[in-house]
Amino acid sequence: MTAFDGLMGSASPPAKGKARTKARPTDNATSRVRVDQLLPDPFQPREVVDPAALDELTASVESDGLIQPIVVRRSPNNDDAFLVMAGQRRWFAIRKLGWKHVDVIIRELDDEYEIRLLQSAENKHRRGISLVEEARAVAATLAAGAARGHNRSSIAAAMGYRRDHFNNLLTFADAPAAVVDLYKDGLTRNLEALRAATDIHRASTDLFAAVTRPRIMTARQMRAIALRLKSGDPAQAVLEELSAEKGLTRPKRARVSLDGRFGWVALGRLPTLQTSPEIEVAFDDGDKVRINVESEPLSWCGLG
Repeated sequence: MTAFDGLMGSASPPAKGKARTKARPTDNATSRVRVDQLLPDPFQPREVVDPAALDELTASVESDGLIQPIVVRRSPNNDDAFLVMAGQRRWFAIRKLGWKHVDVIIRELDDEYEIRLLQSAENKHRRGISLVEEARAVAATLAAGAARGHNRSSIAAAMGYRRDHFNNLLTFADAPAAVVDLYKDGLTRNLEALRAATDIHRASTDLFAAVTRPRIMTARQMRAIALRLKSGDPAQAVLEELSAEKGLTRPKRARVSLDGRFGWVALGRLPTLQTSPEIEVAFDDGDKVRINVESEPLSWCGLG
C-alpha cells in the first residue's frame, strides 16, 4: 500500500452480505450518505474546475461508476453534514448525474495541518490544480504546520516537495498581482522565472516592466538580474544598463487606427482620462487631430 492509499483508504465496498454498522463510523470506514449531506471544505485548495475535464470525468463515472470513494470529514458546525476533503471533482460529477446517495470514506480529522496534507496528496495524484492554487495551498499548509511546531523542512518533506521548489512556491504565493498576471496571461509557467520576477518587482516596478513587457526575458536572465539586486546593485543602474545594452528603452509612441486611418500617439504627452479624455493623433497622411477616446472608436495596434 502506498502512502497515498493510506491517506485515501480502500476503494473497495464492504463485503457482500456484511451489514453496515449504525454506530459512528470509524476512521477509514466506507459509509453510504446522501449527496445533499456533502459540503465544500473551506481548506480545499482547488478554486477552479475545468468544465471540459469535469464533463470527461462525469462521463467516466456514469460509465464505470465511482471507482474510488470521496473522502470526507464531519462538519464541525452541522452533525448531519460532511465536508469534502478529497474528491471534489468526483463530487461535482455525481451531482451532475443526479445521484442521491454515494459511498464515502469518513476520516475523523479536525486538525487543519493534517487535512491540508491529505488534500495535497489528493491533488498531486489527480488532474493538476493551477500553480496559483498550489502556491496558496503550500503557504496555508506551512502556516498550519508551523502552528503545530513543524519547521519548514519537515513540512516540505511531508508534502513531497524539494526544498527549493517549496520555497519558490512560497514566494509565488505572496507575489504581487502583476507577477501573477505573467502566469495567468501565459507569458511564463516557469516557477523560477516567477520567483525572480517577484524579487525584481519588489525592487523596482520600472525594471519589472522592462524585463517582462512586451517580451519577457528568460528565467536565467531574470534570475541574474534578481541576484544583482540582492547583491546591492541599484535597480535604476540595472535598468539604465539594460536600456543601453539591450535596447529596452520604453516605447515613445503607440500605433492607433480610426475608421481605417492609421497614425501615432506620443506616449510622453498622453494625459490621464481623469485630466482629459482627448489625445492628439498624428495620422500617416499628415493630419493631426484631437480625438475623444470616450466617444471615438479608436483602436490601439501596438507600440513603436
